[in-house]
Amino acid sequence: MNLPSFTWPPTRRVRFLAASAAIFAVVIAAAIYFYPHVTKKNEEVTPGNIVTEVPVFAVPKDFPVEIPMETNIKILTNYNAVNPAGRLQATRSFESKRTVEENAAFYQKYFSKNDAGWALEDELNIDDAPRTLFGTSSKGKVIITIAPAGGNRSIVDISFVARPTSTTP
Repeated sequence: MNLPSFTWPPTRRVRFLAASAAIFAVVIAAAIYFYPHVTKKNEEVTPGNIVTEVPVFAVPKDFPVEIPMETNIKILTNYNAVNPAGRLQATRSFESKRTVEENAAFYQKYFSKNDAGWALEDELNIDDAPRTLFGTSSKGKVIITIAPAGGNRSIVDISFVARPTSTTP
């Protein structure tokens, strides 16, 4: 049985190739678009820190309110995080009207007074890097990071990590 050979006219062949290329491009674009969304869902299923945003007018749970902050400041971040082991982190960061050096001196003085049971444990002061102070108390540890924000301003991040609670009686 002889079947007649079929050849497409040149205009139909061009249309077919263009339509095939367009469909291929749409499939590739959809794959690129949906891949991050699928990955993101998988990442949410993976155990990790549970972060709870806190309104800027409220204080995160267990945040050490005795550690002073400037008044009339703009809060930038405000949250609680709990790791899979149940340890709590409470963090607040704000835009300060003071320089990095002024804030570092302010918190060094606070830790040296030791009125609220906090003590300066360590300090990092490396050129061109944010200034970091590490404090400790019976409640837990605090890390205060102070970074330049242009002019005479700085960004102050105060992160508190509670001591693990003992499960033995």
